[in-house]
Amino acid sequence: MPIPIRLFAHHDVVYHASFDGNGARILTASWDKTAKLWETGSGKLVMTFAHSAAVNTAKFGPDGTRVVTASADKTAKLWDAASGRLLGSFNHQDSVTDATLSPAGVEIATAGADKTAKLWEVSSGKLIATLAHQGVVKTVVFSPDGKRFLTASADKTERRIGLLVGLLSVEDI
Repeated sequence: MPIPIRLFAHHDVVYHASFDGNGARILTASWDKTAKLWETGSGKLVMTFAHSAAVNTAKFGPDGTRVVTASADKTAKLWDAASGRLLGSFNHQDSVTDATLSPAGVEIATAGADKTAKLWEVSSGKLIATLAHQGVVKTVVFSPDGKRFLTASADKTERRIGLLVGLLSVEDI
């Protein structure tokens, strides 16, 4: 039976955790204003990604080379997983509740307490689309082919955005 590994480097509630694609690394997001990258086997702390407020989620990009974090400081940030270098910052008007990279790694979808989900181009930081809800947007997820992303909101709706041949279509599900 495997021996549990305890990770002690956070100083407040750990709000989210995720594995990389092969299970070798773990990301944790904490209200202590940090996300931390760990080696799964040893539990060794590899890197810390800092925000100025609680970190709500931390996720690996599809190839594991980048990390995206979402924070109550009203930003989602994209980081290089090897060096810890900040690659981009994506802003909302209120806390960013969730963020995720598309399967191709070329877009980021963010969800916010400002009642919006946003789609961003990674390379330029350009806002591609904003989807308004009537309540806090809790989560965003891309379809496996990366052509759509789905939002879930406290307004009791789910919405999806489809990216087809560069055209944006929005419809209620």
